[in-house]
Amino acid sequence: MLAEQYESIRDAHILRNLWTWSRKRSAFFVLGPTVILVTLALAGVPGWRIGVLVMLAAACMGIHSIVPRVVDRPESMYRALVLTYVVVLPLAAIKLGLTGGVTSPLVILYLGIPASAMVIVGPRRGALPVLGLSGLLLAALAFEPASWAGPPILRPYAVALTLESVVLVGLKVGGGLFAMWGANQSAQEELDRLREDALVQLCERARRLQSMSAKVAHELKNPLAAIKGLVQLLERSEKDPRDHERMAVIGSEVGRMEEILRDYLSYSRPFDELKLQPVELAGLAQDVISTLSGRAEAAGVSLRVRDGTGAIARVDRRRLKEAFINLVQNAIEACERGGVVDLEVRRRERQAEVVIVDTGRGIPPDALARLGTPFFTTREDGTGLGVVLARSVVVHHGGSLEFQSHPGRGTRVTLQLPLDLNA
Repeated sequence: MLAEQYESIRDAHILRNLWTWSRKRSAFFVLGPTVILVTLALAGVPGWRIGVLVMLAAACMGIHSIVPRVVDRPESMYRALVLTYVVVLPLAAIKLGLTGGVTSPLVILYLGIPASAMVIVGPRRGALPVLGLSGLLLAALAFEPASWAGPPILRPYAVALTLESVVLVGLKVGGGLFAMWGANQSAQEELDRLREDALVQLCERARRLQSMSAKVAHELKNPLAAIKGLVQLLERSEKDPRDHERMAVIGSEVGRMEEILRDYLSYSRPFDELKLQPVELAGLAQDVISTLSGRAEAAGVSLRVRDGTGAIARVDRRRLKEAFINLVQNAIEACERGGVVDLEVRRRERQAEVVIVDTGRGIPPDALARLGTPFFTTREDGTGLGVVLARSVVVHHGGSLEFQSHPGRGTRVTLQLPLDLNA
């Protein structure tokens, strides 16, 4: 889509630049052929040949001046240019035939036509047929009888005509190149502006949606808390045992909804105001272990921290602790009873590295590829927002988060953060 948009914008700029350049070089169209005709006359070319050459030059100038007036859309520009080259080439071949055939000093001027087509139109839009036609016409001129080609042009005049042809072709092809360069430059600038505007609109829309979603989630917390409280009161009353079971199910589901809302509110909270401070990562990891030790003990999972580096990073302690808790909690839930979750803090040149390794069930490759997508999870009661939150926190601190997993053997999470080199 972006490539098509770029092509469309570029073609519009090429159309404008070429036609602007064409109008500016009107004098070039008149002066160039006039100089060549005067030189041919001084070289002693017969008058009737000069007359035919004047008519051919006038026809070429007329064709070049008509095309800008009839083409007003980028999509028809290339077809019109190709048609112009196809019509002008036979006229240019006749000029060669009247001034010496393939030995004419105007051969360079003739070859400038397919060269200009390759520069402006390009091989994909019709320049190759123009190139083929120019070759066929030139090959046909090789069989032109000497009497048709006319008398040889004296060397001084032939040199002058060759130099004039080189100058005219250089101006023509150079002008085309300049127009193409300007069009590409203008198209890129316009596309950058469009991309920036689209990005601003997208970010603004995302912020509005995020703000609205967070408000909705926040408003839902209060009625859910009220429902949960009423259910707990009803559970204490003496009723049918089946009602107690139903109330327990309701309470469990309300608790799950509260957990989803809590995760979502953490996920949707903006990162604009990170409170950065030097934090010893090993100490933070130990706090996380202490926070989750009760849950790990209930699940029969051992938690361990290994450190000997004293790695310090400049981070928002509360935010990073939330990310650590989400990752370690996932590791605990992935383990069976007797499993182990290891946290290791390491120092790698300018990077602090925290590695979380569990001996759990692991993650299949197809699920690993989707890990970090909101609301994608391998757990029945999960939301998938924990990993998203953790990755967002790490990225906003200038770090990275990578997952490696082998089904049946466990998962390895590598978290990298820039070191605080001033600590």
